[in-house]
Amino acid sequence: MVVYTSGVYSPGAPIQFGMDFHAEFFNDWLRFIGVNDVFEIRFQPTVVNADPDAAREAALVRARDLASELAAPGVQAA
Repeated sequence: MVVYTSGVYSPGAPIQFGMDFHAEFFNDWLRFIGVNDVFEIRFQPTVVNADPDAAREAALVRARDLASELAAPGVQAA
């Protein structure tokens, strides 16, 4: 599970808001070292966002959902 954040970049944002350097390179590196099951959580953008609290909450919900899905059988995620 990987969490990506950025102040102004987000997938689909205009080029003026930057490019996705961190996710592409980090995901490639994870695959290079043998980690093929990569689950992303994105909290982007954090600065140019009309409702950052809602975006943060959505990222937290995604994290909880993934934790529940990935937990060992019989283990309840907090």
